[in-house]
Amino acid sequence: MLATASSDETVRLWDMATRQPAGNPLTGHTGPVRALAFHPDGHLLATASVDVFRDGPGRTWSPSSAAATSA
Repeated sequence: MLATASSDETVRLWDMATRQPAGNPLTGHTGPVRALAFHPDGHLLATASVDVFRDGPGRTWSPSSAAATSA
């Protein structure tokens, strides 16, 4: 799985076997997403936008369910 950050305030997960998006974009940031990182075990994805004053320090996601685990 690959994750890409975007200036449209979303993160997209990609299936590398098919080279297609894996589900809908992850939404919830209030500014362009500029940083992301997978936990070494692949079960969590951390993201952060440039709008830390409104968006907070970042978000964590479960890539398998595309659900936010914290905001």
